[in-house]
Amino acid sequence: MGGHLRPAELHRVLKLIHCKGIWRDCGIALARMADLIADGHAPIDYARRRHLDYTDLLPDDEWQRIYRRADAPAIGIRTAVAARMFLYERMSGQPAARQSSRAAFKVFSFPRCLTPNLLAELEQHGLEFLVSQGVTDEPVTWDPPPGVFEGLSLPAPDFDSIDRTQLFELLRTAPERRSMSAVAAILGITNDVLYEHLSGDPLPPRPPDSQYLINAQGHHFRAAGEMLTRERLTAMYRDEGLSIREIANRTQLSRQTVRHLADEYRVRMRGRSRRDPINVDPDWVKAQYLSELRTFPDIAAEVGVSASGLARWARRNDIQRPGQGNHNHAATLNARRRARSAPPLLKSAMAEIGGWERLQRFTRVADFSSLDLAAKAIGTTPCTLSCQIGRLERETGGALIRRATRAQPMKLTEHGVAVRKAIMELDNVSAI
Repeated sequence: MGGHLRPAELHRVLKLIHCKGIWRDCGIALARMADLIADGHAPIDYARRRHLDYTDLLPDDEWQRIYRRADAPAIGIRTAVAARMFLYERMSGQPAARQSSRAAFKVFSFPRCLTPNLLAELEQHGLEFLVSQGVTDEPVTWDPPPGVFEGLSLPAPDFDSIDRTQLFELLRTAPERRSMSAVAAILGITNDVLYEHLSGDPLPPRPPDSQYLINAQGHHFRAAGEMLTRERLTAMYRDEGLSIREIANRTQLSRQTVRHLADEYRVRMRGRSRRDPINVDPDWVKAQYLSELRTFPDIAAEVGVSASGLARWARRNDIQRPGQGNHNHAATLNARRRARSAPPLLKSAMAEIGGWERLQRFTRVADFSSLDLAAKAIGTTPCTLSCQIGRLERETGGALIRRATRAQPMKLTEHGVAVRKAIMELDNVSAI
């Protein structure tokens, strides 16, 4: 417990919990979370996540492309450090090293700049970064299911009570610029509650006619993109042979904006070395990824490119990852691929993430006279093990064990014996 907290801070937090009379429910909540993680339902390995090399997370040029693509306020490159720290904290689960109070203030103020599109872009970059680090089966962030804490009296912010209309007026349309602390005070909430609320559910951008959205050259990047589309820029630059200066003069845009659009559209500039190093048939990649259930790292290894580069290339070619809520795509593909060769009795169980591990754990249960003894030997709780057995019974279509009683020890049912035999036969085949 405690993570980044110093011993004195941890002691203060524990004392506060005890004095408020909520220690029992907090203890139950922690135990439930421990069971959830031990059961393999937490999709993130936070120990591994904390030891990743974040040196290349969100470089300045990528941040520029991200905030230009999103319907975000003109926050500019100066926010790159705060954006990196914000994304690092969301991904690693621990605070960034803030060398000064000014840096801490920038991170605290960053969510006021967030929009739904900008947050989605940051999370997409986070996924691509994880792939580049060899992590292909985890989402960027994770929250435990709400049912875990059902029936417990825990201190929690009431986000539903926040007036979103008033919050939008205070942060987006008010003529005077208020600090996050001032806005929190007006709404009657704490700074931490405001930060968490905006981090997870950011406000939409200001109306398009707002001066706050106009950049230094007098042209909002998104509006410029609507005026100078990819097709129009390509036709003017390649077909008509116009220079950047001539395109800027014709469209009344600055040369810098035209170059930014060219970078965004991946239009190769004459005399520039920017190029897309991936030369492969998009239809083939799409078939391998979506039909053959191969992961980007697997495909990238065959093509001879980096996994993160292939992920970005696939996105530009409309080869999309599964929609929101299925971030464990690689793990799902691996499970379904393994289930293809499984015997019919095990197919349903093996098609789910962690299914093979649950089946292997079940084979060990038969060696014990009770679930309590089995759980202790396996290193989990009886409640967790019982839930896993119940899930396997539903997936395999029958009862697997007869619980221990005073008169007789726990033993496998006829169905359980058949399932265990199928698991062991498959395990032997896999080992050959």
